[in-house]
Amino acid sequence: MEKLSQAFSRPASSLVCGKSIVLVCMVVLCVQNALGQSGKVHHYPRPIRKGLTPLAAPVTTGARIYWFSINTSGLGSAPISMISPSASGAQVDAAGNAYVLTDSQGNFAISAWNACPSSTSYMYVLSSGGDSGTGIDNPYASTVAIIPTTCGINWSADLTETTTVAAAYALGAFATVSTNSFSTDSNSTAALQAAVAYSSTLIDSSTATIPPGGAWTAMMNTVADFIAACIDATDLGNQCVAPASAATPPGGYAPTNTFQAVLNIALNPNLDLSSLFSQISSASPFQPVLTALPTSWALPGSTAQIIGVSPQSAPAGSTITIGGSGFGTSQGNGVIIINGIQAQIVNWADTTISAVVPSGASASGIIQECANLLCTNSIPFTIGTTIAPTIISLSLSEGPPGMGFVITGANFGGVQTPFTVVTLGTGLTQTILTVVPNGWSDSQITVQIPQSIVTGGNVVVTVGALQSNSASFTLTSPFGCAIP
Repeated sequence: MEKLSQAFSRPASSLVCGKSIVLVCMVVLCVQNALGQSGKVHHYPRPIRKGLTPLAAPVTTGARIYWFSINTSGLGSAPISMISPSASGAQVDAAGNAYVLTDSQGNFAISAWNACPSSTSYMYVLSSGGDSGTGIDNPYASTVAIIPTTCGINWSADLTETTTVAAAYALGAFATVSTNSFSTDSNSTAALQAAVAYSSTLIDSSTATIPPGGAWTAMMNTVADFIAACIDATDLGNQCVAPASAATPPGGYAPTNTFQAVLNIALNPNLDLSSLFSQISSASPFQPVLTALPTSWALPGSTAQIIGVSPQSAPAGSTITIGGSGFGTSQGNGVIIINGIQAQIVNWADTTISAVVPSGASASGIIQECANLLCTNSIPFTIGTTIAPTIISLSLSEGPPGMGFVITGANFGGVQTPFTVVTLGTGLTQTILTVVPNGWSDSQITVQIPQSIVTGGNVVVTVGALQSNSASFTLTSPFGCAIP
């Protein structure tokens, strides 16, 4: 594991580019000098209180320390490096980002900083590579901590596996996995602020401690133990490469470091990680952990939950409905993030939210709701052509009024809305079938035939303006005779 203690502050006075020194300013790019910033990177958590047996915490030497500001010039834009190339010991990578290295004791110092992009910029710290006491420079080791204050305000950060998990779950909607970075657009400041606040609820990044009694503690510790095994690896093939393969979503990006692996888990909570889970035990460094394989890797804790979205694929500018519970009767400070961009709200109710699919969002990603320092679970969403629903089969092809059956298919939308209905009949004789409570999902709908129905015909699912194919259903009397 890697740990980082660092303070960030503005100097008492900033360099001003006046006319008399304009040539000097062009040379130094108006760099602000920080006040002796320093820190330390090490593996595993430190004891939180007296009386605990200290865990082994070998220092990490040769780790590259980056300090970034989150870019708001567009989703997918590169992070903004805050470390000045003129800082003592600074080096610049191929992407033009400056970093400093930890020394033989795991210590580092940052002596000069670039100017803040704005007073409302949020930041994060990333540690990459280094030797955590195994004798090898581990290229897969990468940990992150979110700085929960805006640029230029003092903050002491403690970078660990658990802060990495908190960063991935809280800001995953804004992440570009392949570049280890977060970004959004300038219209999504409120959403970014809400996500950063959520990261502070999950963990105190100044001490790397999870608040007592947090519903997410065991889940966060379990995921943290996944990457702790890689960071402390002596066999990179079995302890890093194999887990990275398991943390690759179908058709998704194969992670090349521990931070990317955690991002994939946070963004794809239905990933099958049973092989990794089997390696977690009471001997793992982060405790307590989950005692059984979860049905989902979604982070528990928020009273609000998203059940589904309808439709699950729609173009920018269209209105979608997000269904769930606990959203609140009014929007308040709530925001909806769709594939990394804050969405315009059309209607807000406790169980449904209607929002406009924003332009500038990624083609695929997640939808998440954030309010009151917490965010919901995430749900996948694709920006593209709205796809018509398809019926594959009916659990029954005939039956009397009052009977229920299941429709199996695809693209029904993850939640029922006023514009999603199931009908049975022919021509002008169409009866709307009753959907049982919690009976609507993207691939299955459980319905009941009303007692008032008078004729059978074809079952059709309508989502918005799009209709499915039809499936024949014969209405019978209670005695099994077909009703003409």
